[in-house]
Amino acid sequence: MPYWLDRGAGARLPCNDDHGDVDRVGDGGEVSLVLDADLTSQLLEQAPAAYRTQANDLLLAGLVRAVSRWSQHDEITVELEGHGREEIFPDADVSRTVGWFTTAFPVRLKDAGDEASLIKAVKETLRAIPNRGIGYGVLRHLGSEQQRHALAQLAEPQIVFNYLGRFDANIGTNQRFSFAAESAGPSRSATAPMRGWLNITGLVRDGRLELSLGYGRKRYRDATVERLAAHYKDALRELITHCCNGAFGLTPSDVPLSGLAQADLDRLAANLDLRGIEDIYPLSPMQQGMLFHALRDGANDAYVNQVGLELFGVDAGKLKAAWQMVSDRHATLRTGFVWQNLSGAAQQVVHRQVTVPFVEEDWRDSAPADLQAALAEMSRRERAMGFDISRPPLQRIRLIRLDYDRHWLIWTHHHIFVDGWSSARLVAEVLQQASGRPLPAVQGGYRDYIAWLQGRDRESAERFWREALAGLEAPTLLANTLTPPKNIPRRRPCQRRACGGRSVDRAIEVLCKA
Repeated sequence: MPYWLDRGAGARLPCNDDHGDVDRVGDGGEVSLVLDADLTSQLLEQAPAAYRTQANDLLLAGLVRAVSRWSQHDEITVELEGHGREEIFPDADVSRTVGWFTTAFPVRLKDAGDEASLIKAVKETLRAIPNRGIGYGVLRHLGSEQQRHALAQLAEPQIVFNYLGRFDANIGTNQRFSFAAESAGPSRSATAPMRGWLNITGLVRDGRLELSLGYGRKRYRDATVERLAAHYKDALRELITHCCNGAFGLTPSDVPLSGLAQADLDRLAANLDLRGIEDIYPLSPMQQGMLFHALRDGANDAYVNQVGLELFGVDAGKLKAAWQMVSDRHATLRTGFVWQNLSGAAQQVVHRQVTVPFVEEDWRDSAPADLQAALAEMSRRERAMGFDISRPPLQRIRLIRLDYDRHWLIWTHHHIFVDGWSSARLVAEVLQQASGRPLPAVQGGYRDYIAWLQGRDRESAERFWREALAGLEAPTLLANTLTPPKNIPRRRPCQRRACGGRSVDRAIEVLCKA
């Protein structure tokens, strides 16, 4: 309710004659605005990629800019329409219904200055509308008496905007149905009141965007609305040109789990190419601890892990391709971590595409005298290289050919993105893919776990553990209470044999930390 109460009509639009009465349909006029096919194509297919927008976002941004130039008001309130068939509630199934569940609700939009700021501001305002506006009508007409009265006191928006979408996908000269040349006749009585002072309706037909600006002739002269239409066309052309000439940016609604503000995202853009970013979200508590140690310890990072595998009958090319494919299908394997220039906690950044470093060496003709020592030294060098925790991938592969069908694989990776159990699953997937067996579809990801964590009641959890541990005055150091068994050799980096022709489950029995 507070959200809708804050969406009043704002400043009144200028007009030629404020006659003090409502405008009637019979007194209405219309000005048309048409974008050519090239500009329409750019609006629908190219421009949205710049800021991850929809055509409706850009059309409204252009309207805000046009009205600002036309009226000298940088803020407007627009009544938007929704058809109600989009996903509003996760458990609402409208697949067996016909027609639209029309919603009408006010939205306040402001001209934010340059093109990038304007588009971002309009997009975020639209994404912040609760339940796509359906609640306004519910409260306005079905709410309590107090709610209905409070919303009825708000001035109605003077601009009504409705973008109907593309009509050339299923209707046209090459389709079963096409638009008739005859007029459909009036859809409303001539004495019916018009909605708002300006009614703007848009659709795409025959590859061109058509916008209709309806108005009351008692309120506006034709030239006045034609001037607004000219401003609108100029604003749309400017925004489309801006978006199609290398502009790019993320907004908070693109990465909702992160909680980052627009200023944080703009600062990230100084060091990251945001075009290649798939998602951003916080670290889990365990990851936060690992990041702390990685930054504190530097080259002595204890969380750089390593696995050594002796492989038989493996095709190096297929293994490399399989490792890349498995990394492509799991977001956590394409993740880096950022913490600088943020107003809050560190974040993990998922990149759309990263190339796994895969180095191949052939030792057949220059095998060292002490093979084990040479492999151990190579493993030590790989570990010493460490990782730049901010730049994925946080893993690399070195495959050394020892003889005709025998290889030694060194997989070096950081513990912050994969644990021991996941390591086994990852290697199993790689070997399964390399052997030509299809992998099952990915079910869930680390993002889901972060979302689950954010849904937990932290205050309740903290209260529980404080009560449970209230009787303890000092930490319980388990390491000091255990006596290690005698004659246990010092643990070495994990080494296992795997044969290309054997079962993956038998080949990968145990993977452990170095």
